[in-house]
Amino acid sequence: MAINTNELDVKLEEIFLRVFEIDEINLDSSVDDLPEWDSFGHFEIIMAIEKEFNIKLELSDFSKMTSIPKIKNKILEYLDEQ
Repeated sequence: MAINTNELDVKLEEIFLRVFEIDEINLDSSVDDLPEWDSFGHFEIIMAIEKEFNIKLELSDFSKMTSIPKIKNKILEYLDEQ
């Protein structure tokens, strides 16, 4: 599945806004920037990403995906493998 960076940004923004029920998000945010991004919120984000991009993330990736830029890189890795 090919996706450009702008499309990825839009989709991630939509996911974060929907899951965390917030009005805006900085696409450079990390787990330290958002009180909503607790362990349960992290799980919800992972599940939404898997569904949106039709990928299955490895459990070992979860703990590394602590910022939106890191999440973007990980998604691109998985999409490149498809």
